[in-house]
Amino acid sequence: MTSSVSQPAARLCVFCRRQGKLTNEHVLPHWLSEGGGSGQMAYIRERGGPDHQPWYHSRTGKPRDLQAKSPCAVCNNGWMNDMDNELIVLGPQLVKGKAVRLTKTRQASLAAWAVKLILMLQQVYPRDSRFVIPETDYSQFYADRQPSQLMRLWAGSMEPPGQHGGAIRAFAEHRHDEMHYDTGLLTEQWAVQATASKSSRACRKKISHTQPA
Repeated sequence: MTSSVSQPAARLCVFCRRQGKLTNEHVLPHWLSEGGGSGQMAYIRERGGPDHQPWYHSRTGKPRDLQAKSPCAVCNNGWMNDMDNELIVLGPQLVKGKAVRLTKTRQASLAAWAVKLILMLQQVYPRDSRFVIPETDYSQFYADRQPSQLMRLWAGSMEPPGQHGGAIRAFAEHRHDEMHYDTGLLTEQWAVQATASKSSRACRKKISHTQPA
């Protein structure tokens, strides 16, 4: 009579689905430190909802400490690393709030990197908490290396809190069909800002007229 010892199930790469040793992916790229984001930050992970047991975890650390052991070495050191490097110049500029021109090529690179970031952020959660993004989205992103037809990404910039009231300065939409700007949304957003600005000026004018001589 022979006894069998159960072997642990082989881990699969979350993207290519190949068996093998998984590697730690730095969720936040190294160029974030060039944009002034190298200090301590708070990591907060939280789960809730009617169908899941509430769970909460927090700690402090550096941005590069946030890692997820889910891609294989081929994916991690290959196309995933390439996506990070494509923003090695643009990324720090955006983080520092510099004015940059988002060409169609840059929009595509930024959109693809943003999807990779969101996909990897789910992987820092415990396995029983990775229920928001389905596995098929990872496989599809691996095949296409770009947002799917079901994804829409928005890019915007705003003043830091406390500077000029934090008004939105730009608003753009990334779409699969030529990645065009949503003129309607831009017009609506600017109209809201213009109305707020006019109301503010009218209020200041009214106050100045009611001041005692």
